Amino acid sequence: MATSTYDVRNAVQQIAEALLDDIDRVAAICLARDQEVLPSYARVPADDLLPVLLANTRHLLEAVRDPDADLTRDEAHFLTMGQTRLAQGITADEMLQAWRLGMEVVREEAHAVAKRLKLNDN
Repeated sequence: MATSTYDVRNAVQQIAEALLDDIDRVAAICLARDQEVLPSYARVPADDLLPVLLANTRHLLEAVRDPDADLTRDEAHFLTMGQTRLAQGITADEMLQAWRLGMEVVREEAHAVAKRLKLNDN
């Protein structure tokens, strides 16, 4: 049975919504992974990193949930976040690695949500 583009988009948006409902836990997983893998992130107190990772993960999932939304309001946040990380001794390379790790966490969590919602039975 063929799956329509609408069905796939709807399923992806359901997954994003479910992850947004559990955003604190997802961001905490991102934080733990960043601090485990990236030495400069391990040196920054978790209380300083968590709000940024929470905002980054929320922005990502909101963009997935509504790909037509105007995200220009987030540009200032990302600029400030990058400047703050550089001031804390986090290199641009490690910031990119943190984004990659965050995407891995979201992907892993999305698979679990899809299974729970029975969206991956096709």
